[in-house]
Amino acid sequence: MSTTPGVIQVQGKRQQFDDLAAKVVASGNVLTTEMRDLRDRVGAGKLGKYVVDEISDELKKRGLGHTPLALDQWTPIRIWKQGTRVGKFIEAASTPGHTEDELLRELADSQADDVLKQIRSLVCT
Repeated sequence: MSTTPGVIQVQGKRQQFDDLAAKVVASGNVLTTEMRDLRDRVGAGKLGKYVVDEISDELKKRGLGHTPLALDQWTPIRIWKQGTRVGKFIEAASTPGHTEDELLRELADSQADDVLKQIRSLVCT
């Protein structure tokens, strides 16, 4: 069986980002990490425009959204699972607009309803 270094590196990178996606989900669909962690997952030595683009692409492939990526390795980056309740909230809160405002209101109202239901179930039992 022949091994090609490039194939191993790609498989390793895929696994690194698959592991990160699982960690995001296990953390309630939102997680903050540093750019150096993301840089290391692509196997790059330095952060540059192309490395940042590659990181963004790898996250998007796994349905993960992120705050703006930076060239500073110590910059904290929030990552979330797109399409989830927390993901919708983060995206709506960071995108100004009437549609996003309405979505924020709906998310806030529905969360309050959930809490109220939980309180009622505890009090009424």
